Order: sequence, then C-alpha cells, then structure tokens
Amino acid sequence: AIVAMRTLWLKTHYPIEFFCAFMSSIKKSKDGHAKLRTMCSDARRFGIEVLGVDVNESGEGFRICRHPLDDTKEVLRFGFAYVKGVGKKAHDIIAGQPYSSFQDFLRRGTRQKTAVENLIDAGAFDGLCENRRALHEYYAEWCTSGNKGVGRQLFAKFMSMINMTKNSHPHLYEA
Repeated sequence: AIVAMRTLWLKTHYPIEFFCAFMSSIKKSKDGHAKLRTMCSDARRFGIEVLGVDVNESGEGFRICRHPLDDTKEVLRFGFAYVKGVGKKAHDIIAGQPYSSFQDFLRRGTRQKTAVENLIDAGAFDGLCENRRALHEYYAEWCTSGNKGVGRQLFAKFMSMINMTKNSHPHLYEA
C-alpha cells in the first residue's frame, strides 16, 4: 500500500518526471510493448505529449525535452533503445549529437545499415529532412558508392528529389 501511495503521489506532483522514469524502465519484451502503449496513453491523459525518436534530441531511454514548436512546453521523447536494430549503437549516436545534416550523421554517427534504415523509418531524421523516401534512396546510393566521400553529384540528386533550395532549408546544407 505504501509503494502504491508513493507512486500515486509522484505521478500527481511530478507527472512528466514520473512517466519519463517509468517508461524508460520498461524493457523490450513480449509484454513491454503493451505496457509502453498503455503508459503513453496514460501520459497523454495527463496532458503530456509523447514525441517520436529524434537524432538530435533523443537519449538511450525516454528524455524530457522542449517542444520543437513551443519552447515553454516540455514533452517526452522516445529513446534510441526503442528503435529496432539500434541497441548498443545508441551511445555512438548520442556522443555525436547534435548533427547538422543527414550527411553529418553518416560521417559521425553509426554506419550500421539496419540501424540507419530503422532510424529513417522511425522518423529520427524528420528534424533534418521530412522526406523519408528520399533519405532511403540517398542512403542506398551512399552504401553502394563504398561510403567514399559521396560527392556533390549524389548530394545534388538528393536535394532535387526532395525539391528544396538552399534558401528554404539551409540546415540541410553543410558549411
């Protein structure tokens, strides 16, 4: 009864911290996915927004971050541990944060194919480029080119696929 009372007190007085700690403690398992889904919906009932994984903001587990559109609001971010195939490579990704572009990530982050493809699918690069299909195509060509400094031609093709200009999205271009 004491544990239940303390848990309820924490959940009531420190809801975002409670959900962050509790959800980070849920491991990947058969029933872990269901528990996580239940906790996400419970957090939303408390007015806490739960956002997907982001290559520049996520940690290994859940993390409390500022809302990308409202700097005064705190949100929960999924961690890299919840993306299939990332696992121990999360430390390499976190150590390199922040990344200025997808190309910067390929240079400094993990290069393990399954991990990168699953991060693209999970939306981890949406803050850098929202066109996941273009990222998949760029990454496939990057892999087949032997990872040798992928030239300006491939980068130009990538940019034309997503119809962007330097003026409208300067964060995609490297200095």
